[in-house]
Amino acid sequence: MTKRFPDDYLRIRVSSGDGGLDGYRLSTKTVFQVYAPREFTPSKIISKMQRDFATAVETLATKQLEMSEWIFVHNDPDDLPCEVALEFAKLQNDNPNVKIRRWEFEAIWNVIRELDESVLEELFGPGPTMQHLERLQFPAIIPVIDYLATAAPPPVPNIELPNVKKLEHNKLSQEKAELLRLGRIRQGLVADYLSKMPDADRPESIAQAFRDKYATLRDSGLSPDRVFDGLWLFTGGEHFASEPDKIAAVTAVLSYFFDQCDIFENVSESE
Repeated sequence: MTKRFPDDYLRIRVSSGDGGLDGYRLSTKTVFQVYAPREFTPSKIISKMQRDFATAVETLATKQLEMSEWIFVHNDPDDLPCEVALEFAKLQNDNPNVKIRRWEFEAIWNVIRELDESVLEELFGPGPTMQHLERLQFPAIIPVIDYLATAAPPPVPNIELPNVKKLEHNKLSQEKAELLRLGRIRQGLVADYLSKMPDADRPESIAQAFRDKYATLRDSGLSPDRVFDGLWLFTGGEHFASEPDKIAAVTAVLSYFFDQCDIFENVSESE
């Protein structure tokens, strides 16, 4: 938010308390309240909302400031439980002069995607480009493969060939699908390196680690794009974020295991 609204957004430091304000946008008089526990119940969410909303109103009143919008930012990707949804409606009904809003990942992403490319690179590191992939060679792939090589060798599974409709079938966004297509430019390099590894069991060990990680992410109920993000991190996307050549290698490796049907769902014959 400070990158998107550098002259308008105030970060609130927690000292003796934040006064119910995790952030405040001056021009719109918007209060941001963040709640991101690892686990929560509807009753805890409702209690948090009620307490922080009242605290924010009281804090601003001490300086004769107004609140035109209150945004509750939290990390639950699912629909709201009925009790929580009704509490949002009640807050809005009881405070008609304040816009009551809920933000989760997609709302934050809509702010992120408005940032200039230079700012995005500052936040997340450089993204892979066609030039990076075209220049990709073994030296950049080796540390990415080594980063992945942690699982014990499992039995060799039956590998089915990928269906050309696999990208569409898995409902990945255009951005994620484009990364996988870009990575295909150097899939052959990945396959060549894996085939030449001294330890013959190591490639299958890596493939199984991918399968296990994918299954864990999928079974947690995440959306396809969030599953992709988890696999990107698993492949070293954050670890190598400041090294464009290795990010290109991450892209190629992830694309390789996608097309080998080690991650994401293949299209059934009936489809």
